[in-house]
Amino acid sequence: MVDSLASGGWLESCPSPVLPVGIGTTGSGAPVLQLPGGLAVDATSAAGALLEYAAGATTAAGVPLPVDCQPHSGIVFPLGISNVLCTAVDPQTHAVAVGTFPITVVDGPPVIDLGVAAGGIVAEADNALGAFVTYAVTASDAVSGPVPVECTPSASSGQPVLFPLGEITTVTCTATDSSNNQTQASFTVRVVVSWSNVLAPINPLGLSIFLRGLPIAVKFALSGDSAAITNLGARLFAARVDAAGNVGAEQPAVGAAPAVDNLFRYVPLAGQYLLPLSTAGMQAGICQLRVDLGDGVTHTARIQLL
Repeated sequence: MVDSLASGGWLESCPSPVLPVGIGTTGSGAPVLQLPGGLAVDATSAAGALLEYAAGATTAAGVPLPVDCQPHSGIVFPLGISNVLCTAVDPQTHAVAVGTFPITVVDGPPVIDLGVAAGGIVAEADNALGAFVTYAVTASDAVSGPVPVECTPSASSGQPVLFPLGEITTVTCTATDSSNNQTQASFTVRVVVSWSNVLAPINPLGLSIFLRGLPIAVKFALSGDSAAITNLGARLFAARVDAAGNVGAEQPAVGAAPAVDNLFRYVPLAGQYLLPLSTAGMQAGICQLRVDLGDGVTHTARIQLL
């Protein structure tokens, strides 16, 4: 019996308890060979693959016999097909059994190293459009050694690629070896904005209380790689919260002058984004504010109007 491995080992293995095709015998009561029906394995180097196989033989009466095979088990078999010739002799009857089976060593597909964590890349926006991200993907093949990799989207070697804000982009990479075997792998890039959360006078962790009719300064600052962005198109939305805590339909907030609609403006002297929220048309009670930074991440805080 010959063992089969699902990966990195035998691709095919067939135990042969009866005389396989191609066996010759001489004499009466010839021995019975037990040979693999054929083996295939991926090369582990340009020289081929180290391979072990099991072959056996018995007399016609079922008594185990030694079997001699060439090339023998445990050597490096070269790329291509090698025919193994096995012979067994019954010492009592001098009958001989001869059989062959093929071993095929193939150049398997290359292996891609994305160099990226399982969850993909999460990059901080460094401009209002998104983030420039550099990635280095490599690939190697047991026979060809290092092989070229093409990724989409791509840029010149070592140059960053601009990924858009608020989207999850899939980067697909293809490696091709000298035998034209190909492997594909992919990862995702998500671009988010790094920020301070809302700043005083609003408490992002609690319920801030204000007088209805007076404007509320809704402010935040950008941080990390996003700190230099001064033209982010951030907007403010508001929704009423009922006594049971249910959040109602969301509406664009109304900014007091000099705000334009619900769009935050950048204040250079403070290094912050500001929207003076007009509460004149808002009802008393609890309201949920949501700051939309354009990156698809939900940022909320609650206020109460008296």
